[in-house]
Amino acid sequence: MSVAKLVTGIISIVICVIMLLQSCAITFADALAKQRSISGAAGIFIAILILAIGVISITTRNKGAKGGCVAIVFISIIACYVGYINSDDFKDLIIWSIWCGAMGVLSFVQLIIIEK
Repeated sequence: MSVAKLVTGIISIVICVIMLLQSCAITFADALAKQRSISGAAGIFIAILILAIGVISITTRNKGAKGGCVAIVFISIIACYVGYINSDDFKDLIIWSIWCGAMGVLSFVQLIIIEK
């Protein structure tokens, strides 16, 4: 399971960089068009949460403790909720929310598998 956590952590960090670029572009375009959409700001917030998920996943990959999995599950729930709520103009937030949900489900499964 440690290899899976390492790979998903690295993928999360790469997704964070891509998402930050997209969200900054959306925020800039909304500012130029004088729209009052918060999809870009929500994307930046979710990108930071995805970065946190990736870092936690990488740092706790070899530990037998449950704390990292619990943290990833809670952060994933928050990121999914914020992404689905704010996906008005920035439809890619749905894709990133699904990624966060998948990370949360995988961490929940690992939480159940960890020895007691």
